[in-house]
Amino acid sequence: MKTILFFTHKHISHIVPLSELIQCLVSHKFRVVCFGDIQNIEKIENMGATFVSYPELQTVDHSLILSDIDKKFVVATKSYRFEESYYFLLKKGAIKKHYITEEEISVLTEYVKKISPSFIFHDVVDLYAPIICERLGITRIDYITNNLYNRSFFDCDPVFLNALMVRGVHLIGILGEEYFKNFWEKEREIYNDVHNELSCTPVPELTQFNMNGELNLIFSSEILQPESSIIDKKRYITFSPTLDRFAIENDISDSLKEFISNNKNREIIYIAHGSYLNEGADYYKLLLSWIKENDIVAIISCGKSLNLVKDLINVLDLNKLVYTDSFLPQKYILSKSDLFITTGGINSVMESIYFSVPMIINPVSAEQRMNGYLIEKLNLGMSQFNTKNRSLDEVFKLVMDNNKKIIDNMKNYSNRIINNNDDKLEGLMKSLKKLSNE
Repeated sequence: MKTILFFTHKHISHIVPLSELIQCLVSHKFRVVCFGDIQNIEKIENMGATFVSYPELQTVDHSLILSDIDKKFVVATKSYRFEESYYFLLKKGAIKKHYITEEEISVLTEYVKKISPSFIFHDVVDLYAPIICERLGITRIDYITNNLYNRSFFDCDPVFLNALMVRGVHLIGILGEEYFKNFWEKEREIYNDVHNELSCTPVPELTQFNMNGELNLIFSSEILQPESSIIDKKRYITFSPTLDRFAIENDISDSLKEFISNNKNREIIYIAHGSYLNEGADYYKLLLSWIKENDIVAIISCGKSLNLVKDLINVLDLNKLVYTDSFLPQKYILSKSDLFITTGGINSVMESIYFSVPMIINPVSAEQRMNGYLIEKLNLGMSQFNTKNRSLDEVFKLVMDNNKKIIDNMKNYSNRIINNNDDKLEGLMKSLKKLSNE
């Protein structure tokens, strides 16, 4: 029995799309092992895989270095040396997110040797698998739980798209178009500086936007995936979610049902901020004040900020207008909603399209900003970051003014998701068996 090893990511949004794939691999007599975060053990084991917790890796304290960079950033900004200050901002991000050492790689490599996989499936946000696969001569399959926005995609409009990726659209006029046109090269210089100064293992710049496996799996939908990203069609497989993924939850609280029933003659806005973001007091004060000013009915999934949000709801006397909880049954709520304010993760985007609910994207991460760009381009909603930091009032008005056209587009895309019956998993199994025999 051949073994397949997954290098998974900790966020649940990166785990959910793997379910059908892992179950299919198990049914084809592969032994599937997943490196993962302990919080995902039940989810992974329910798929039929063997869970292995990532080993404890000795982390390096960069607090002094990062503090020094912060000081340099402030000095450069106050002196109006904006390109220099932006350099320090990007350098800080490279250290915090992409610093790995030979010691870490060695520890993981020993674990991989014991598991002895024939293939490694690698979430593109992971930094270790590409290095380990190359050193051990193991075939690597890359996967991404989002659309693929790679270099060829950004090169279609390099100034704007590169600036949007790094939340720098407002800086185009300050740093100049040439700066963002050559942004990937500037990132490479920053990464080289980090590697040389800190003696860490080199990691390619913007690695989370590249796929270089023998096969490359995109967990999104062909109706959303930009064609410009697909360089060699034979090496890319796009997996749309099965209809089971859109099944409405059964365990719905009576209080939520009652709130929706009491507001059945009013439009309902659903607001959720993804699986890992927790907004602070300032954000929720603005949001709830906006809800009160506009007399809007809202349901808010607010994670660890529940007590904060409840206190604000009481202070603003919004109990009849706002329902909130830490985590809520999203598909059930979307089936009852008229507008969805979301960070724009691909799972939420797909669910919103399936239930034909227009979106306002309030993105946090780079790929969510790209999703927002795409949603606006396809006229399925609006993003707050595509031209400038628009206010919620501005974006809300744009969506409402264009609501009928957006809903018509939503229904069209929803039907395409529902009618997509391509079984690409069997094709993947054949490709894996072919690779096994080479």
